[in-house]
Amino acid sequence: MQKKILKIIISVYGITFLSFSSAVNATGEQKNFAGGSGSEDDPYLVETAEQLDNIRHHLDKHFKQISDIDLSEYEDGDGWEPMGHYKSMDDYEGLQGSYDGKGYEIENLSIERPESSGVGLFVAVGENAVISHVRLKNVDISGDYGVGGLVGGNEGLITQCYASGDVRGEVFTGILVGGNMGEITECSVAGNTEGAEKTGGVVGGNEGAVSLSYSTGEVMGNEFVGGLVGGTEGAIACTYATGDVTGQDAVAGLVGGNRGDIIQSYAVGKVQGEDRTAGLVARNFLGSVRNSYYDKQTTGQEDTTAGSMPKTTSEMMERDIFEAWNFEDIWAMEEENSYPYLQFEEREKE
Repeated sequence: MQKKILKIIISVYGITFLSFSSAVNATGEQKNFAGGSGSEDDPYLVETAEQLDNIRHHLDKHFKQISDIDLSEYEDGDGWEPMGHYKSMDDYEGLQGSYDGKGYEIENLSIERPESSGVGLFVAVGENAVISHVRLKNVDISGDYGVGGLVGGNEGLITQCYASGDVRGEVFTGILVGGNMGEITECSVAGNTEGAEKTGGVVGGNEGAVSLSYSTGEVMGNEFVGGLVGGTEGAIACTYATGDVTGQDAVAGLVGGNRGDIIQSYAVGKVQGEDRTAGLVARNFLGSVRNSYYDKQTTGQEDTTAGSMPKTTSEMMERDIFEAWNFEDIWAMEEENSYPYLQFEEREKE
């Protein structure tokens, strides 16, 4: 996965129209947002679907969501137009500022663009951009290359975000992110991912870092299929996947193909494939796997590919098995009653 390829973002179709809310300010001008100036200290306030849609005209600004948003009105035809656009392989526009969802929901995001690249709520996230606290509920998305519920391609920071629903693509497909060259941390997904090559629960292809994240979604693909990540050349740390994984070649509970570094992670979902299947990592290309495990009973696998360690279900619920893991600040578990889980999950429930 080359950097310039990840920057293939979207083929622009038709005409983009400005969308405004019906609110009118004291001077009689239509208000684009519910408040704010767009600066980092005074972000634009996003309250309605129309205001969310207007972000596409201010991608270098900063935003804060202040209410749940339903995108059902954008379901017709091709559905939502991803925010940003493709100019050339080395020249694209994505979010350059920040978007803080504040834990509010964005529901019913629908995109039907099977020939487009860079498909998601946003086309891409730039190198210095940040998306945080976004909760995408019930997405229904199809695209071609670089397809995710939140963004098609990420070079920035995505943190404390969640996505659920169905995402379909060809290459680099994930429920949250299609292709990642930045950082993804404290994120989770649920639902179904379907793709051809490099298909994963959280992200399809990773050259950056994925940490403190998990997937409970089902993943289906052809080659390089993983419950968490389809293929990685970057770092994966303190993660897990529980969904079933089905594919043809290089199919595994956590990662289909690894050229990077995987540490303190596990998988428990059932794995089915025709060639090169594994409980944790199917194909390891000089990458490393350390202190990582999988449930050999639930996955239906019993291999030691890349140094991953198979355990029984009862063993996976014993804290002593994970002796090198950090249960002070990162992990938690109800011994003899649960697999390990991430401490941030408890904070999400508060």
